[in-house]
Amino acid sequence: MRFRIVSASCALLLLPLIVAAGENPTDDGIAHGTINIAIGNKNGLVVLTDSMITVTDATGTHQQQNPGQKLFKLDDRTVCSFAGFASAPAGSPGATMSDLNTNTSAIIHEYVRQSAHQKPQSIVERLRGLAFLLNLHLSTIANVRDALRTATGIELYRFQLIVAGYDIDDKPKIGRITLQTKNENGSFISDIEDARIWNVEEGLIWKLNGMPDVATQLLLHPESGPKDDPVLRAYATSIPKDGGRSLTVEQMVELAKKLAYYTSRAHPEVGGPSQVAIFQRSNNVSIEQLAFPEPPRPLVHFILMVDGHFDGMNSIRFGPEVAHIIAIRCSWDNVQRELDGNYYIGNVFANSVLTYDGGIVNLGDTNRVFNSALAIMPHARLEYEDVRRLTATFSWSRVGYAVPRNR
Repeated sequence: MRFRIVSASCALLLLPLIVAAGENPTDDGIAHGTINIAIGNKNGLVVLTDSMITVTDATGTHQQQNPGQKLFKLDDRTVCSFAGFASAPAGSPGATMSDLNTNTSAIIHEYVRQSAHQKPQSIVERLRGLAFLLNLHLSTIANVRDALRTATGIELYRFQLIVAGYDIDDKPKIGRITLQTKNENGSFISDIEDARIWNVEEGLIWKLNGMPDVATQLLLHPESGPKDDPVLRAYATSIPKDGGRSLTVEQMVELAKKLAYYTSRAHPEVGGPSQVAIFQRSNNVSIEQLAFPEPPRPLVHFILMVDGHFDGMNSIRFGPEVAHIIAIRCSWDNVQRELDGNYYIGNVFANSVLTYDGGIVNLGDTNRVFNSALAIMPHARLEYEDVRRLTATFSWSRVGYAVPRNR
């Protein structure tokens, strides 16, 4: 997973996520749809999302009566918002798995809960960690529903995430990912289509997720909107005058609300009370949103570790309920660690053995390996791209194969 830093002076339009109403009339309870808006300049940063949840099921596409949480405070200086897949039941007319929670907000809440007891993470690290979890989340839900013969259009599992705020270097940034689920040889696998980080600099920068067509038109051509709208008029004056530098945080909040309002008039999937995060320079973020109940624990069980140090084969043990680990800036010495289903960013491995058995692997080039061996286990076929990448990216002291290499 690679991220690019893009200057805020280039207002690059994000890839859209549009789920057509009624496109899959046999779908069973997939919740989706929204508008996410992130606007910033030298004065601060604003992130806004609507609160309407759209559900596609056997009776068609309709809006839920109760609003849903789409904006989350990660810590005092960063937030995230999502567009696209929100939730789905893990059941069908013939079978029910009521103990499985398939709510996207459950993943984010659990990540926030565990992060509160860890050292600070950068926006890139948060974006990558959440992307890994949401990849697992979407893939697991898609496979469970497929096994239960729940007819679901694969495009409904698309997902977008924004992480924004003041980074650990005190600079404001906006990061985003797009996840797309695909069918590979009968298995549903979620993968990242796009991942970027933008610096928020002097002039105005804006990024949109969800259903961006109306907001994009108004931001690029404010004269196309209502002529008597003072918010659009102030924006239209500021852009040619100074590139949006003169817009205050209050004006950016009002602009984001107007963009969401005009979007709701064109798209019934968008609406409800706005959820707004406001950053005044480097001060702590303020959140304006309804109170939402905390969801139950997520379907994907994981443990987050930041700046951990582990020495010895028995230095760390996980209970049977922990299926995955997310290790950020950790060091490992004289350990044996599984690569399958775990995420590593900025880790250092020394005098250790890492095993890979053909599953989802996330050991990118931000990690370092010293005097350590790689063990390729029986389920990892040698022709797999992940096997080739693992063996080529790192300087292993030894690569061992559990089966003959010429099978």
